[in-house]
Amino acid sequence: AAARTLAMPAASPAVPAASPEPGPEELWGRVVIAGTATPIGNAEVRLQHRDADEFSNLDLRYGEQITTLARAASGVDGTFRFVVARGREHRLDVRAGGYAPATVVDCTGGSEVVVGLSPGAAIEGIVRCDGVGLGDVPVRVAVAGENIELAIGRTEAGGTFRFTGLQPASVYVQACSPLHSEELREK
Repeated sequence: AAARTLAMPAASPAVPAASPEPGPEELWGRVVIAGTATPIGNAEVRLQHRDADEFSNLDLRYGEQITTLARAASGVDGTFRFVVARGREHRLDVRAGGYAPATVVDCTGGSEVVVGLSPGAAIEGIVRCDGVGLGDVPVRVAVAGENIELAIGRTEAGGTFRFTGLQPASVYVQACSPLHSEELREK
């Protein structure tokens, strides 16, 4: 019988496994259904930076500027990973079909972030002056204590407004009219 020689493929070099703990220049996390550990795959995760998150400033327009640094889709297990600047605060803007978008602030390298998404919340109300509904008044909804805007729009003819699909959070509603003074009410 004839002897046969089989060529074996060259061994591939060992690929180091991803480190279980992130370094100071790595931000990682998971996207899950809020209140559970059920992962959400293929969620869009945007790594953002806003200078005003790191220091106070008096230039309001500058303070509102947000730069998207990178984008990723969460894996089937909900995981994502970014290389980040060491010691800088970042934001994560996370969106997935069927869930309200979520923004997480104060994210830094060397940490794991679990982002819980939930079906959207709704808020509705009426803007009035002396009992009369005011139409076409700008309305803004933002997270209380954070500079995260959830919705912006205008009132209908009778002064009503309704926003849906919002990130569940404690919020404040701001209505601005040059013809009326602003009043703050916490509910």
